[in-house]
Amino acid sequence: MPRDGSAANGNNGKREEWPDFARPPKGKHWMWITQELVKSVAWRSRSIHCIRFVDFLLDQHMSAGGLQNGQLLAQYDHLQQMPWSIGRRFIRCAIEEAVGLGLVEVIKSGRRASAEASPSRYRLKFYATRELRDGKMRWVRPTDEWRAVTLADVMLLEAKLSDMRRARRGQAAPQRPSPSPS
Repeated sequence: MPRDGSAANGNNGKREEWPDFARPPKGKHWMWITQELVKSVAWRSRSIHCIRFVDFLLDQHMSAGGLQNGQLLAQYDHLQQMPWSIGRRFIRCAIEEAVGLGLVEVIKSGRRASAEASPSRYRLKFYATRELRDGKMRWVRPTDEWRAVTLADVMLLEAKLSDMRRARRGQAAPQRPSPSPS
């Protein structure tokens, strides 16, 4: 349904007023996601752990009013808690998957709990980011790497993640034929 009030929606060019219940809720955090993203190979290929990780970052993004993309924190302890419930052993692969699908960027890799502990910071690649440039805070367009992800890319990523899981369990990775150059 076009939002521009055009004749295409039967209003003879008059602007349609949207009722309150059809608008973003006042006083509540919300976000938008494009139809292109939802239909993309990258979005539809996510594992349940990747979905939960991205959802966690979306929650952090909304909680910050959409102004802290690139500075989103995701500590293992928080990812394991409800409602996200990602088992500790799945978190690293979930992050690698989100990065491999072009949905998330690791801005700063964190360190384990120690005297110098610092949490990892993440950026959702499908949202704009505010960055300090030329001494001023400026908006930077989303990079949208997810658009270029193909089914072949997903298959290679799945093989890589499978190898990571096997290595963690101390099992040897299976011998795979190397991809032929296209």
